[in-house]
Amino acid sequence: MDERILVHPRTRLRPEKPKLAVCPGCGGKYPRREMVYLHEETHDNLTFFNGERVCKPCARRYGVSH
Repeated sequence: MDERILVHPRTRLRPEKPKLAVCPGCGGKYPRREMVYLHEETHDNLTFFNGERVCKPCARRYGVSH
C-alpha cells in the first residue's frame, strides 16, 4: 500500500511552529509553554492581571511565585 495516500499534502514534512505569546512586562515574544501563567495568589495584583502570561525573567523581576 502506498503510504503517501494517507498523508495530507499541507501537513507533510512541515515542522510545527510553537505558538508565541507577548509578555506584558517586557514586550518580548516567547513560546507559550515557557511562560508563567499568573493565578490570583501568585502575584501582588499591582503590576499584572490574573490570567496573564509573563516570561520567566519578568516573573523573577516582579516577584511572581510559581
